[in-house]
Amino acid sequence: MKAFIYEIYNGKEIEQHLEEIAGFRIKYFKDYPYLYAGDLFYEKNYLNGYICDPKSMLIRILLNEKVVGISTSIPLLTSSDILTEAESDFDKAALKPEQFYYYGEVILDYSVRGSGLVKVIYDLQDKHAVKSGFSKACIATIVRSQNDSRKPNNYKEADLVWSSLGFKQTDITFKYGWPTIQQDGSVKDFENVMVYWIKNLEKK
Repeated sequence: MKAFIYEIYNGKEIEQHLEEIAGFRIKYFKDYPYLYAGDLFYEKNYLNGYICDPKSMLIRILLNEKVVGISTSIPLLTSSDILTEAESDFDKAALKPEQFYYYGEVILDYSVRGSGLVKVIYDLQDKHAVKSGFSKACIATIVRSQNDSRKPNNYKEADLVWSSLGFKQTDITFKYGWPTIQQDGSVKDFENVMVYWIKNLEKK
């Protein structure tokens, strides 16, 4: 059994790891379905909200002293760029945005995928969210066409993973732009459609 180590950082403590987080996002989000072609400048703007909020969290996963994964989370009502419209979107859906804690990304090196890390990470985030006073959690996943020619033949949809972790898909969607790899291989700033999933949190 692999001996993973989980390091947790909050608020300003995250700043020392910004380039590391950015590196993971740039390397692995280039893959389908995100097709992200960002850079460090873009990343630092995106991640700035995590430094400013004391309730934000970074989880670093280490194996044999090597970082093999990262995950971030933050209150839904925050200054993070991706959550700009969240308050009005949740209000329109008759949900109380102040109750929600947002789980940003879980990014794992290819070598440790399938090791059960996602559940462990989300359990840690659940505990932190409840301790921080939140009763609900949410994630946002990207919406791509089933017929997207950029989708690898061996790609597996993650919907069953989110469902197994207690999340339910909503009808709340929003658009968020990033440098996106197009069908012809070029890169363009593109407004990608995202959809929220939500779940209730229980004290553990």
